[in-house]
Amino acid sequence: MPVTRDVLIERVKYLRDLQRSLEGGIKECIAIAVASPIINTFIKVPQAFLAISLAVTAVIASLLLVLIKVQREISIRWREVMKDPEWWEKIPWVGVAGLIIAIASLIALILTW
Repeated sequence: MPVTRDVLIERVKYLRDLQRSLEGGIKECIAIAVASPIINTFIKVPQAFLAISLAVTAVIASLLLVLIKVQREISIRWREVMKDPEWWEKIPWVGVAGLIIAIASLIALILTW
């Protein structure tokens, strides 16, 4: 069963929202990493600074891997959305139906004349 264009667009919207939230999480981790040396100057516990730095580094690395996967899927889905339509998708079926109806009404008019 082929996936419709609307479903693909909704998937891309969801993935874009996920991408934005992952980027926000990375920004927050960077802010924590930048703030941890400042906090360390007041607390003076280097082990806590190292633990925070290692934890933030691990979180950034995992978020970055997920973000790369999301961006790949966005690229794939967007290519599917933007692909060229098949020849039957390019035909304006409303116009074809209208033309058939107009010809049928002309034939009916000629036959009743």
